[in-house]
Amino acid sequence: MKRIFYIIVILSALIGLFWAAFKAQNVDYGELLSLNISIQTTIVVTTFTFVLVSIQLASVQFSPRILRNFFAKDKKIGLVLALFVCNIAYCLIVKLLGLKSEEHKIFPIIGLVYGIALVAILLPLFFAYITNAMNVGTITQKIALQVLKTIDENYDVEAFTPETANSSWSILPETAVKSNSMGYLQYIDYSTVNYIAEKHKDAFFKSNQIVGTFIQPNETLITMFGRKDSPLTEVEKAMLRNAFKIGKYRSAENDLNYGIRQLVDIAIKAISPAVNDPTTAINCLNYIGVIVHCIGNQVFPSMNAQDLLSNISIKEPDFKHIVNHSFDQIYFWGKGDPIVVLAILNTIHQIIEDLDNIEHRQVLLDEVKDMEINPSIFSPEQRNLIEKTLKKISN
Repeated sequence: MKRIFYIIVILSALIGLFWAAFKAQNVDYGELLSLNISIQTTIVVTTFTFVLVSIQLASVQFSPRILRNFFAKDKKIGLVLALFVCNIAYCLIVKLLGLKSEEHKIFPIIGLVYGIALVAILLPLFFAYITNAMNVGTITQKIALQVLKTIDENYDVEAFTPETANSSWSILPETAVKSNSMGYLQYIDYSTVNYIAEKHKDAFFKSNQIVGTFIQPNETLITMFGRKDSPLTEVEKAMLRNAFKIGKYRSAENDLNYGIRQLVDIAIKAISPAVNDPTTAINCLNYIGVIVHCIGNQVFPSMNAQDLLSNISIKEPDFKHIVNHSFDQIYFWGKGDPIVVLAILNTIHQIIEDLDNIEHRQVLLDEVKDMEINPSIFSPEQRNLIEKTLKKISN
């Protein structure tokens, strides 16, 4: 209700301003247009310089990967810039066409009212948005939501029984399909691999490349084990090569570990001596806990991999890989801080309590065991808290 009231007030003010400008007499619209262009240009340059500097500082404090996310995925920043540039361009066109006389005053008035609305309404809202968007809580939440979306789109909770492939494939001649470029593996087109494997039913196709890994030039993407009388044609090799999409960035939409990697990076930066912000590290661990719990209740492999033919094997991260990726480095850099250690243990304990998959629970128990936590290095109070949490996990 309050928002509707504000909208009505703003619209009324703009209409009143437009009416007053239209009724005004002996106004030099050319001068006003020049002034508006000057003001808008100054605002654009100053504001977006401030935004760039702020994002750069945030990327240094949190993670350099957030800089790309701001401009590649946050359309609101680009939209605000476009609105200001459109106002400048409109006013310039009106001036160049000479539409600034009394009989054509409707055209400069539109540009002037539009400019006032941008400065008086949009600019304060934009500063409020940027301030919130660069808050670590907002950044970590966005990353976590993207990872959860990736899990929801690629994994299922229903049980899956894989078809058993013929084990004699390993003695067949190999044909390797190699990369002709370098970069990160962003996506694998499973349908294309299925299509080629369908044409070579007596062969076996195997790939050890996980989405998110860095691919070197001339590195093997996928290998076919098959008879010499049924080789891959050059067209089929090209199709398989193109099925492995390689780019200069990792893909948040298909790379589950990439989102976790960003949260881990922010947590590690937070517990470094230069920043010394364990609260941010705990914030990251909370979201990591939600992600690990969500993926822990899913069935491996992904739904795309479940649709592969029985003569195809494409490597994907399993639950153990994800757990190691989530906690190992944070513990390594934070094992001397009892707050961080306790946060890691509490996160794992909460996941185990709500996890139905027995095998995945054991993976988490093994993760705690591999940490080899030594509570004796901490104060008596901190030692007691850590020991109690370890007992809860083991029980």
